[in-house]
Amino acid sequence: DETVNGTLYFANGKITLGSNYLTIGSSGSIANANASRYVVTNGHLVRNGVGTTAKDFPVGRATSYNPVTIATGSGTDNFRVRVIGSVSPSSANDAAAVQRTWDIVEETPGGNGTMTVTVQWNGSEEGGSFSPRAAAVSWRHNGTVWVEEGTVASIAGTDPYTATITGLTSFSRYAIG
Repeated sequence: DETVNGTLYFANGKITLGSNYLTIGSSGSIANANASRYVVTNGHLVRNGVGTTAKDFPVGRATSYNPVTIATGSGTDNFRVRVIGSVSPSSANDAAAVQRTWDIVEETPGGNGTMTVTVQWNGSEEGGSFSPRAAAVSWRHNGTVWVEEGTVASIAGTDPYTATITGLTSFSRYAIG
């Protein structure tokens, strides 16, 4: 596990975490990340001091860039994010979803108002019956089942796609379907 209090600058390549955590301190920043320069997560990318101004989490799988941005409604908190390369845990409706799960953990749950999250995926990661042009919803796994939570305020892009989810008050695993 490592902590960066300055700037994590991506010059070339990816950082593969394995099961480790990489923490960007409250005064730290991330620069120059893109689809070929990001953090490959099995562990988590942690950002301290996330507040009302959105902070980027340039994360993905080994062959897929699936970044996240998070903004609180009020106050600041620390968040950790990783991407799972399937709908996890699996459900009967997997084919109608993006085949990614964004595992988002808030260090101190509650107290930050309604939050906004934006996630990104590639067209090749969509289930066979998923269409980003249809009315998509966000699903959160509550530890037992997938429940609809938040509002997909917009889907943008033409591959890669982004979905902006508003009205979130709690975090765990999220999927778009």
